[in-house]
Amino acid sequence: MNKFLLWLNILLIILMIIIPWLYYPKLPLSVPSHWNLKGEIDRYSTKLSYIIIISLFTPMTNIILLIIYAVRWPLIQKYPYAISLPAMVMILGSERIPEHVKRKLIEKMFDIVLLIGLLVSVYMFGLEILMLESALSGKINSILLMIFTIVGTIGLIVITLMAYRQYYIKEIKPIKERNRAFNSA
Repeated sequence: MNKFLLWLNILLIILMIIIPWLYYPKLPLSVPSHWNLKGEIDRYSTKLSYIIIISLFTPMTNIILLIIYAVRWPLIQKYPYAISLPAMVMILGSERIPEHVKRKLIEKMFDIVLLIGLLVSVYMFGLEILMLESALSGKINSILLMIFTIVGTIGLIVITLMAYRQYYIKEIKPIKERNRAFNSA
């Protein structure tokens, strides 16, 4: 599962960097870059600076998540309490849980991190397209932006909570119950 999510994340990062450059020839020299709450343009940028900022800023969160994913094992071993869920897994009766089981639990937790990264990428990619289309037309659909922001944010929170809940129910809870039974015996 994690290789699939990893490659989807990488693909979305590449798209978020390339797509703005495809818009570049279509954009006017001066591009609307900020709108007030009424949907009126209140700031302009050159099209080059606009494209550079969008193509670098939009995928940044996902790039950081992928860097953390790539160095997760050295990070966990050096700073086990800096990453709360793996640390919780590491101390859940640490000597009673075989090392390969701990590793599996941590890998599954990082699958959730990749899933969250993918969801953030899809959200940011949609926002990027909305910004580019708004720059092309010179108008922003404030209602669409507000709906996109609210639904996207709530969706990210709900899916993240559901993923962690499933992780807890399927992986962590059985270990805690086994440890509780072992301690009471």
